[in-house]
Amino acid sequence: MIHDISGQINTLKITDPIGIAGEYSIQRFNWGPPKSTPKSALTAFVDDGVDPKTDACTNILNDLTGKISFIDRGTCGLSEKALRAEMKGAIAVVICNTATGSSAGVISSGVLGEGAKLKINAYLMSNADCQKIRTNVLTGTMSVELLNKPVTCPATYDADVFYGNVPGQGDFNNGLNGWIVDNADPALNTRTTWYHSETGNPNSLFLFSSNDIASKTKCNGAAAIDLWDLQFADNPNFNTPLNRYSSSLISPPINCTGKNNVLVQFTMLHNRLNGNAQISFFDGTNWSAPRIIETKNGINTSAVSEVVSYPAPELANKQNCRVRFSVSGDFYYFLLDDVIFSDKKIVDIRVNTNWYAVSPSLRVPKDQVSEIPLLADIENIGNASASGTSLKVEFKNEAGNVISTLINSYGLVPGDSLVENKPFAQTYTPPAVPGRYTGSYIISSPDETTGTNTNNNEDFEFYITDKTFGNIWPESEIGVAYMEDIADSWVINDITKYYSAGNVYYVKKGTGYTVSNVRFGLDNTKAEVDGTGYVFADLYELKI
Repeated sequence: MIHDISGQINTLKITDPIGIAGEYSIQRFNWGPPKSTPKSALTAFVDDGVDPKTDACTNILNDLTGKISFIDRGTCGLSEKALRAEMKGAIAVVICNTATGSSAGVISSGVLGEGAKLKINAYLMSNADCQKIRTNVLTGTMSVELLNKPVTCPATYDADVFYGNVPGQGDFNNGLNGWIVDNADPALNTRTTWYHSETGNPNSLFLFSSNDIASKTKCNGAAAIDLWDLQFADNPNFNTPLNRYSSSLISPPINCTGKNNVLVQFTMLHNRLNGNAQISFFDGTNWSAPRIIETKNGINTSAVSEVVSYPAPELANKQNCRVRFSVSGDFYYFLLDDVIFSDKKIVDIRVNTNWYAVSPSLRVPKDQVSEIPLLADIENIGNASASGTSLKVEFKNEAGNVISTLINSYGLVPGDSLVENKPFAQTYTPPAVPGRYTGSYIISSPDETTGTNTNNNEDFEFYITDKTFGNIWPESEIGVAYMEDIADSWVINDITKYYSAGNVYYVKKGTGYTVSNVRFGLDNTKAEVDGTGYVFADLYELKI
């Protein structure tokens, strides 16, 4: 299937003078209005009066009313340059790249979201093309056109796909195409929550994210909700508590008649701070309970695109099916593309990452080694049953040698189901030999669909020590000031903070033993220590 690109401006056209006539590729910045429109106007380089005069790093002197302004890339923020041009009347901005400058798709909107203030679009042109036309732009008498030159990106679909394989359905081709925006707060109805991103990128770009949904049909855009933009508009200084926003995007009706194994797949870029995304399904009568959309992206780490699938057995043979994506939080954004429905049996079993047993303590003295009870909840997140399901735990020593294996049999696990609280019949007692040990829960079924076994393992580790209990890693791994990372402080003033932390250790053979040292990890220079601080350590015995 060939998908045409949306109306995104991607070409600058010159018809006169003949010597430089032609079409030049330009790349739209993600900030500014979400929709770009064709324009034709005179061009002019900016003049800010300070060498180099054409970089707009200070306020622009010349009048740009009704013109497409050209600006050289320099040391100041690009969105700041564009904003200065807009204030002098420019209707669009073309920034001339340097020979080594990065592309528009990875450039952020500037300090405190300057890009969010822009009411005009800005584009990036290569250094070579800018140098070719520079002399004529400087005359102020040359006209250019900003236009969309259609390009295509191929996307293929399996035969069992029955929705999303036609342009204008789940690919968000040039718009939301009948998908409905439903805001939790009616006050948001006059605001832009979900919107069509022509570039397939958010308006707000962050260096700790790829900012790229990288979907099959990114060429024609994607659906997006940009929480950063909303936050900045309402709370430009980011005062706490931060505002929270909640909005849903609901599909048009989809005919699932005759489809017995409905599977919903989509591509997302999930970059959040405080909040989550959820998915739910409508069977023509009721909405299903929302499910948290899980992501492997950490918080404030490099967020990358993910392809996600959810079984929807409640939609089997239903005529009026819908899917709803709900996003709630304060930062940053959620991108969605290539939503497809297929009639396909999938068996995908995994260990539930929220509930499995590990060693009672991370670090245990060799004289206090005790049995480890074993249990893990398991899931079949596919839509078809998994027969012969078994879960094993494999223990390895520091050399990587398997020293013990235990197995728990589950038999038949239905699709879209969770099996809880089925402990192993045996426990495991590690050897009383100091070192690092690992345990791995490994689930398997002969029915598992090829390619879905990347989530079949869940690992944990523990250490046997000479004399020390501990529930954090050694300071050589996490640093000496680890208390600041594992415990919130109660701040009294600039020099007074209280930290509180608690740990529980299972001491099987406590008779005759004493606690001789308790170690805390805070790191201060001698000049910061005035001798008035205290460390209190309370030791309790809990009998069960």
